[in-house]
Amino acid sequence: MIYSRYPFLNDAKQYVDPSTDIQYIKSSFAFLVRNLESPNPILTINFDRMDVNIFINCLIILKKISELYISKRFVANFVKRFQYFFEQDINTSKTARDEVLDFFGLSIDDYVFMNGHVHMSPPRYLQLYRGLIDQEFKLVNQNLKKGVVSVTNHMFARILRTKLELLILERIKNMKPVDHIDFGEEYNNELLRIRVKHKLPQSRKLEVDNKVLPPCITYILEKLKTTHHLIHSERILLGIFMQKRGFDLEYIIDIYKQLSDYNERITTSNLKKLSTYYVHNCSKVENEGLCKKENDERCRNLKSPLFYY
Repeated sequence: MIYSRYPFLNDAKQYVDPSTDIQYIKSSFAFLVRNLESPNPILTINFDRMDVNIFINCLIILKKISELYISKRFVANFVKRFQYFFEQDINTSKTARDEVLDFFGLSIDDYVFMNGHVHMSPPRYLQLYRGLIDQEFKLVNQNLKKGVVSVTNHMFARILRTKLELLILERIKNMKPVDHIDFGEEYNNELLRIRVKHKLPQSRKLEVDNKVLPPCITYILEKLKTTHHLIHSERILLGIFMQKRGFDLEYIIDIYKQLSDYNERITTSNLKKLSTYYVHNCSKVENEGLCKKENDERCRNLKSPLFYY
């Protein structure tokens, strides 16, 4: 039942229904809707053929909806499901673990799994990290001892989860058009309902002139608007800066609603915690790869983004 847990794997293709008709349509829509709400570990009944086809159908439905925010919301929750299973299987199911690594182009011989950690050489870690920009995943932030990089099983699964999210979104983007597929009146109406219920939340118009925002914050806001995703360090900097600049919590939450993995309870709690933090100084912003001061004279000799006016 490996492919019920990991329906995206290379060998899962053997279970793809060759028919041009959409099979298991009711279960496919049900799974899609559940995973737009929150991560759902259960697919159907742990039956590989059915579950692989349901996953493929969900990608087709998302392509049909053709809304980046909705696709990202589904995928963000789906990859959390992947992490949930992989952290269970990493030491208990060699078959599942090896097939997952093969999917990512990683050789099992390059890694040692022991005592809740994964050990590897620095070049192998760099291969694992390739394509990612999250600051916490950088080699400099990992445990390096005697030429060996060690990360927890949890961190290893999180890195693969982040890579999987990018791969599935790219797969949806590159899919052939599916306009010719007709789900029938009942499910065409369901498509419309999904579009309405899960449409991109409209945040309030920024009530300040962008010229008074430092380039790093302007960049983060624009990225949030266009990609509906921010890495951890971007979320932290934005949350601290906006509060220290005097924006009220409700207004800031409206901005964060544009994130595809937005969760009101978690966002509110985290922003309240960040209210006690100081805004990063410019050297830390630069070290985290968030500095965008090129050709901006007002950033010259600036100590902190907070003092940009």
